[in-house]
Amino acid sequence: MLTVPQAARRLGVTRQAVQRVANELVDDLLVELASNPDHRTSPLCRLTDDGRRILARINKIAEVENRRVAHAVGVDVLRVTDRGVRSVTAALRDQ
Repeated sequence: MLTVPQAARRLGVTRQAVQRVANELVDDLLVELASNPDHRTSPLCRLTDDGRRILARINKIAEVENRRVAHAVGVDVLRVTDRGVRSVTAALRDQ
């Protein structure tokens, strides 16, 4: 479980962007907000049972698609691309 600010830091996006998505997930009953003993005004986001089921389904679909792409372009190409994207991201972050 993470708070909205923790999730934003982990994803490298704004807190506001994560808050909008979190609010929609709460509205759709996929996430619930739990009390946070470390910070009263920043609740923890926790998947509901439906949220866990949907995430598991998304992960299965992603696994199939990831295998398809790896087979189509080759694992070596993916590794080089990953390093390149990480380098570009780091350079942008350092500016």
